[in-house]
Amino acid sequence: MKILSTTDHIKFLYPVPQLLFMLTLYSKRSKLLFPWFHGWTLTVHAIDSRVKSMDFRLGSLDSKVEQLLNVQTFLKHDFGIYKHGFYDRMEMVAANINSSQKSLETNLVRQLTEQQYQFANDLDFVKMQLVELVNHLKETGDDKKGEGGQSRGSEGGQRSSIQGEGPSSTMGKGPNYKRGERSSGYKRRRWF
Repeated sequence: MKILSTTDHIKFLYPVPQLLFMLTLYSKRSKLLFPWFHGWTLTVHAIDSRVKSMDFRLGSLDSKVEQLLNVQTFLKHDFGIYKHGFYDRMEMVAANINSSQKSLETNLVRQLTEQQYQFANDLDFVKMQLVELVNHLKETGDDKKGEGGQSRGSEGGQRSSIQGEGPSSTMGKGPNYKRGERSSGYKRRRWF
């Protein structure tokens, strides 16, 4: 609402946004005629300057709040990007670990199987050599007893003539090889 008085040059204003009114005196004559208006005008001007200062501060606060909201939005967006990247990286690392673990398990099982097979072959080879050594020792013992039995006389000869008896007999436990003979199933192998 505006009220203008041309005679006293007084202007009354009621600004709608601030809901305050403003009084302005234009002439010196009004100060003399209405001295109480002069103090009131100064008060209104002080209030108006305070209101303008508050408006400025509110505008400044609004802009700062808007900046903070923008920063918050930016941080949320960046955090989402970093979180997504982190989860992608962790999934990739977990997949690599799983594939490496499966590969290592497969290699370990294969190597253990190969070593078990090699140990079995080596054990068979050692058994064959032990059988050959035992047979050789038996042959050597038989040869020595045979030589010793001839020098002793008829007693040694009678004991060795009975088949299946005597110290050199295998008593049906296996073949008795003589020196120089070898079993046909045995082949010499190198250890290394």
